[in-house]
Amino acid sequence: MYTPEQARLLSGITATAMAEELGVSVSTLRAKEQGLSDFTVREAKVFAEKTSIPAEDIDFLWTGRSRNRT
Repeated sequence: MYTPEQARLLSGITATAMAEELGVSVSTLRAKEQGLSDFTVREAKVFAEKTSIPAEDIDFLWTGRSRNRT
């Protein structure tokens, strides 16, 4: 299982290129990769397609930090 950032880096895709593919800013992509913002279903599908890594092998729910939900 890969984090989104690991999958992108493993695929050799820059943050700028992936952000363009997703139609978001680089800062938004970074927030999504760090678990500070969620990927939409469409973004997750495009991300997996562009990295050539199956979506089920990318942990799009990875938070990168502890979310304290009460």
